[in-house]
Parts: sequence; structure tokens; C-alpha cells
Amino acid sequence: MQTGRLRERSAGCVSLAVNALQEGTTLTEENGKKPQRRMRPCPICSKLSTPENYPFCSDRCAKIDLNRWFSEGYSIPVVETDDLDDEDYPDRG
Repeated sequence: MQTGRLRERSAGCVSLAVNALQEGTTLTEENGKKPQRRMRPCPICSKLSTPENYPFCSDRCAKIDLNRWFSEGYSIPVVETDDLDDEDYPDRG
């Protein structure tokens, strides 16, 4: 019995999505609600994020993060090694 209910439920969700696509609306417009995200800490200042600026708490923190990307603040440090010559390998010399 559980599988029958699950099929009916998933078929209903699919038909809602198909109807929304045909009408040119989204599912969130259909019921008038935006999907709710979990409020998480802002990666810049650790305040709770807002739905308008997710994952940040404000436009200011979003711009700070963007500036860090542009100024290459988020870069992976590279450790350079000395190039090995063919002389270092006894098989190749």
C-alpha cells in the first residue's frame, strides 16, 4: 500500500511541474511562496544569512567576498619543487 501512495504523490508532483512549465510559471509563483533555505552563518562575519543575500547576511558581505575573489585572496598556495634532471634517474641517463 505504501508504494501506491508514493506513486500517486510523485505523479502529482510531476503533473504540477508540467502544468507550471506549460503555463510559463514556476512552482514558487504558483503557490506564492519562495522555497525556504536554512539560515546559515555568513562566511564573512558569521551573522545569520538572509534569503535576499544568501549565503551572506548583507550586500556588504557579498561585495567583500567578491573583492576577495577579484584580488585573488582565495588562492591555493603552490609549493614549487626543483626540476629533476635526467641525471637524477639512473634508468634514463
